[in-house]
Amino acid sequence: MDETPVQPTKEPAWSAILRSTDFYRDILVTILGVLIALWIGEKADDARWRSKAANASDAIDRELAVSAATFVERALLQPCLTRRLAELDRIVASVRAGQSLPKVGEFGATPYRALESASWDDALNSGAIAYMPEGNKSSLASTYPAIKEFNQNIGEEQRLWYRLRLIENSPGPLSESMVTELATSLKLLTYRVRLNGLIADQLLLMTKGRRIEPDLTAIFGPDATLASLRHDVQKRKICQPLPVG
Repeated sequence: MDETPVQPTKEPAWSAILRSTDFYRDILVTILGVLIALWIGEKADDARWRSKAANASDAIDRELAVSAATFVERALLQPCLTRRLAELDRIVASVRAGQSLPKVGEFGATPYRALESASWDDALNSGAIAYMPEGNKSSLASTYPAIKEFNQNIGEEQRLWYRLRLIENSPGPLSESMVTELATSLKLLTYRVRLNGLIADQLLLMTKGRRIEPDLTAIFGPDATLASLRHDVQKRKICQPLPVG
């Protein structure tokens, strides 16, 4: 019988490594290092986005300050517009009653000032809006659609004022179709003027809610103040008595 002694099996090198506490410690240190690096990177990204959001919010506030100047101007003009429409309504009513159109001089109109939304659009497109405080986002989400609506409505208001200018310096009898067109345009314009005045008031309140002061100097010159703007508005043709001969 062969009694050759059995040689013990040699343990693989990797087995000794796996049983080594140093191995598990190194693995743990590596995992922790990766997790910490990810956490630091996430915090750094969050800080960068919040900085972008703060810068975007500042740019939006500056943009709204310029828009607010337009809303102030509209608030000052609104009584003049209402009075002018009442004067024109009396003239159109007399013509519909069979009288000839008197000589009506230039009666003015509302100014058109395109309101910007570039800073808001940039905040949306860049994703910075997501990092703004919820109250801020909610306020802006209602303000800018109203601004865009106001822009569109003012364009329509301008078109209606232009249509009514057909009666400027054109005395004499009018056809029935022309009288009907004037009456329809005047009715639409009266509605549009009232609506735009309400929207401007609401937008002015929204900007005040954000503690934004209207930047009058951006539109009306470096020395513009509320008093000087009020004085300027009162001198405009739309605020003067309607010239009727």
